[in-house]
Amino acid sequence: MVKLQNNLDQQYDLIKQPTIDHEEYYSLDSQFHGLCMRSVNKQKLWALIQQMDVHYSRYRLLDYKAAQNDNVFETLFDEHTELLQLMKDGKISELRKAIPLHLYGGFARIHNRLATDYTNYFVNEGKDINDILLQIKLVLNETR
Repeated sequence: MVKLQNNLDQQYDLIKQPTIDHEEYYSLDSQFHGLCMRSVNKQKLWALIQQMDVHYSRYRLLDYKAAQNDNVFETLFDEHTELLQLMKDGKISELRKAIPLHLYGGFARIHNRLATDYTNYFVNEGKDINDILLQIKLVLNETR
């Protein structure tokens, strides 16, 4: 828990800067997620996620860019702080609800813009972006 708190302290220092370095925040954000996974002995799952990191990274960086004017970094910091507190307090059922909200929060923040401003980020094969967004919305509604 100490490493997670240290990471949050670094995130806080970074988001209070006049200009936030997206890559530096991304690094701290990744470290936070990795520490969380290690704290519940899910190192193999984290390694698997890291192998597929190109797509996950792309989504996260898009969230930073698209939602930058919506205080995205402060929102992510607040979510990380809440997750750590729920872990410390052992509130597992609340944690199970908060995790999907955090992980899919970027889609909630930028959902309309995915189908308009960022259509070139997606290929026309496979699922339609609106179908994907609907599926994510259903998951988010189930956790509330």
